[in-house]
Amino acid sequence: MLRLDWHFPVATAFADDAPKDGRTSAAMVERALPRAEAFYKVNGKGNKKPLLVLRECTLCKGTEHALFDRRLNNEKTKLLCQWFYCVKLPPKVMDAKHPFRNLFQKEKPPHVFICSPDGSNLTEFSGEQTQAALHKAMIQLIGKSYEKKPMPAVKSMLRFLSQFDKHDGMLQQYETQLQTEMLRSKPRKSALKKLQKQIAKVRKQRDTAMKRAKAVCDLKLKVIKTPAAKAGEEAAPAAGR
Repeated sequence: MLRLDWHFPVATAFADDAPKDGRTSAAMVERALPRAEAFYKVNGKGNKKPLLVLRECTLCKGTEHALFDRRLNNEKTKLLCQWFYCVKLPPKVMDAKHPFRNLFQKEKPPHVFICSPDGSNLTEFSGEQTQAALHKAMIQLIGKSYEKKPMPAVKSMLRFLSQFDKHDGMLQQYETQLQTEMLRSKPRKSALKKLQKQIAKVRKQRDTAMKRAKAVCDLKLKVIKTPAAKAGEEAAPAAGR
């Protein structure tokens, strides 16, 4: 439940059809996309969730330090991330010709930002923000993007996480006891049967809790067709030629 589903959009080159020496060139060149089109491309295949974009840098490449506080418990942050389309971009995104360069400001680009899919409702973070500031902005954007408020779901999910920890602990205990019993020279059938029933019971309880947790997480996404998305749809075929 706490695993983040990161997306890594691929920066592609585009055809340069400008005439050279009286002939049309088919050379592929890398160029920064207009901001609206960059947002359209970074959203993948029709994402409608709000965006959370993490820009790696040469000092923190491959890490998520700009999003998570290593000194604190980040369970709430990870739960809030479930309602975002999480994108991770490489340090090279700051190159002038990188297709996604215009997602960031020219000066003092943020390490993390959240926004609506079209780039509106933007909030930027330096990477040294407090958890309170991050959570406040995430909750506000989730409230604008979904029909239900997120905090009741977050509180329920934190309780579910405690249940899952309990289930996992019980399963580990019963499975260890089952393995020990099976390694005996003469395993006791009654003991094996009892442990197998206990394991099946806990797994069923865990599966039921998981279904309830997923239902709680469904905040009903608001689907809004934005002008930026329409512009991106028109630009996409041209960029692929």
